[in-house]
Amino acid sequence: MKKSSALILTILLVLIAMASATFLFTSQSGEAQMAIKFDKKIWTDDKSIYDTPNIRLQMIDDVISNQLAVGKSRDEVIEILGKPTDTPYFKDYDLVYWLGDEKSLINVDSAWLVIKLDDQGNVTSFEKVTD
Repeated sequence: MKKSSALILTILLVLIAMASATFLFTSQSGEAQMAIKFDKKIWTDDKSIYDTPNIRLQMIDDVISNQLAVGKSRDEVIEILGKPTDTPYFKDYDLVYWLGDEKSLINVDSAWLVIKLDDQGNVTSFEKVTD
């Protein structure tokens, strides 16, 4: 009886380890493969946003690194990224953009770009978050 319990426990531990390794490998390799340069035409095209899985999420690193900057005006951000997403989420932020389904083993949340503005309408901070 003890041998069969030990065998079952060993098999379960091996399966858990394999699942964890697969998830980590997929997350790390998927990250590098999916990053693409920002393309305003695609970013602002409603059809592309929803037809191409997570196209904005693939561009977000480039957006954060090369398109946004503290001090840019609200008008400049909207000129670059288009109209913000209309959502009841993230009321503490001034501009919110839906990026796509969060990258995880089970996609239950969405990823978002959130931007805060000062009283003059200039960017004070921005980050990628999930709901």
